Amino acid sequence: QNNNNQNKQKNTDKKKKKKFKDKLEQKLFIIDLDNLINGTEERTTIMIRHIPNKYTTQALLDELNVYCKNKYDFFYLPIDDENECNLGYAFINFIHPLHVVHFYHIFIHRKWNMYKSNKECDLTFAKFQGRAELTANLEKNMDQIEDKKNLPLVLDVLNPAKIELAKKYFEEIKKNRS
Repeated sequence: QNNNNQNKQKNTDKKKKKKFKDKLEQKLFIIDLDNLINGTEERTTIMIRHIPNKYTTQALLDELNVYCKNKYDFFYLPIDDENECNLGYAFINFIHPLHVVHFYHIFIHRKWNMYKSNKECDLTFAKFQGRAELTANLEKNMDQIEDKKNLPLVLDVLNPAKIELAKKYFEEIKKNRS
């Protein structure tokens, strides 16, 4: 009986530690706009969540590009080839952290335009950051992607003039918030 109680206590302790660890990890991925604006946050890769499963890569890109064309250099919407639907999340890497702020303002909690869905967009920082990390991580699983149209989109859009424009735009936002 005593051994049984000790095992139950160990299991309870493990569950509490896991819950604490999960909450701590969740905090690591929360997007803090103030830190992005003041330059203390430099992450640029976002996980877009709660995407309706019927969205294709092209349909989602069409919707995103209205607001952020030429502001990202990597995009990937994982597709279940067997069921021909997306998995409900995507990754986008912006060329500058300030582009994340603009994207966040437009898409957080936004309902999706296509397909009647009650899903609202959610955004978090991704575990893997930057085009190089994303590409390296996905290279391990490339053989599982059957259809070439479902491959990640990797772009070469880095343009310093656009980054300077973004900085000016977000400096204005920062001034107006103060």
